[in-house]
Amino acid sequence: MKSIYTNIFGWSRLQRSFSKIYYPKKIKDINLLNIEKVIARGSGLSYGDSALGKYVCSSKKLNKIIKFDKKKGTIECESGVTFNQILETIVKSGWFFHVTPGSSFATIGGAIAADVHGKNHHIEGSFSDYLISFKLIKKNKIFNVNKKNKQLFRSTCSGMGLTGFILSAKFKLKKITSHLIVSKTKKFNTLGSLIKEIKLNFNSEYSVAWLDLIGNKNNKINSILYLGNHKRTSSELKFRYKKQLNLSVLNKIIFLNDTIIKLFNYFYFNFSKKGETEVDLFKYFYPLDRIKNWNRFYGKKGFTQYQILLPEKKFIKNLQIINKVLNKYKNKPYLAVLKLMGKKNNNYLSFPKKGYSLAMDFKYSNNLKSMIVEIDKFIIKNGGRIYLAKDSFLAKENIKKMYPMITKFNKIRKREELFNYYESNQSLRLNI
Repeated sequence: MKSIYTNIFGWSRLQRSFSKIYYPKKIKDINLLNIEKVIARGSGLSYGDSALGKYVCSSKKLNKIIKFDKKKGTIECESGVTFNQILETIVKSGWFFHVTPGSSFATIGGAIAADVHGKNHHIEGSFSDYLISFKLIKKNKIFNVNKKNKQLFRSTCSGMGLTGFILSAKFKLKKITSHLIVSKTKKFNTLGSLIKEIKLNFNSEYSVAWLDLIGNKNNKINSILYLGNHKRTSSELKFRYKKQLNLSVLNKIIFLNDTIIKLFNYFYFNFSKKGETEVDLFKYFYPLDRIKNWNRFYGKKGFTQYQILLPEKKFIKNLQIINKVLNKYKNKPYLAVLKLMGKKNNNYLSFPKKGYSLAMDFKYSNNLKSMIVEIDKFIIKNGGRIYLAKDSFLAKENIKKMYPMITKFNKIRKREELFNYYESNQSLRLNI
């Protein structure tokens, strides 16, 4: 089995690790991986340090689709298979995902470990809700896990790779009759009007809003709401994957700053067209996948995506308070995305619960960590939490306050002696 020593990064390029990476080609290769303190890694799209460590086992070469049942709408694949690979197989047969993350290059193993959610959590929940079963290697023994194995299922789904290495998974798909999404675009200049419209359109299959938090003045926040539903009438079924734009020359000489983002946001808000249109799946769900290595535009020091969740009650007031903290530290998000969340599931470390999720991209600055620590305290006080797949700065004393089931998760890890086998830089930082 091939292995190399190299520097690896989280997607934000803020966190790095000099690691020994193993590349198993077959499932049986992992049985030979009898080392301690290892963490699984898929496509490397987790923003922080959850897939970084001294020893890393990559799933990149475990990328085979095992079985696709076109009639029942189920698919089984190895953990290193990406959403993109599956889309090329299933869309033409009239199937899509119940839940998909914001990048088609994420792996199925990563989606389980982070229990990803999408633009439709308010209706369809998280990725794990559609899992039929998965195979997990734990201390060199393979386990077939389904929802009847409650503790192992709930600790692995959202467990950030700390219960073992996911080998393969089988899950349900969603029936569609078209590769098109009927998208409705609406604009607002106050947060109150945006939230009101989101609530009025609760039954829309997909709902996501772009916010301009860098150019707002006097509590006026420009925003664009994108509502989406699968086209119901039958039409051609195809996945229109577009080749990535390679802007590697530009991202060596052009770096994002406040002035560029203010200009971009101004033109983006004022020149985006309102109304209804039909767009293909790739354009609606994975817009940033068109640009290769877009994360490098933030510069050599990188950035962080900070994703928070707050209850619906007092959300507008609470966001205004957070905005004042951003002004105080003179750190403004270059990208801000708001989503409505539904009911929580039973997984121990799963991020979603009822309320609103706000993901914000911040370019690195010397006081960035101090600002996030202050906001963390405010979020805890108001019953919120942050997403561990995007985390870079959370303090170990705060994770119990955000995720009360962490105590049970750690008991399972201790009972199964998993602390000796699976470890990431994030787990060391958070003591999990």
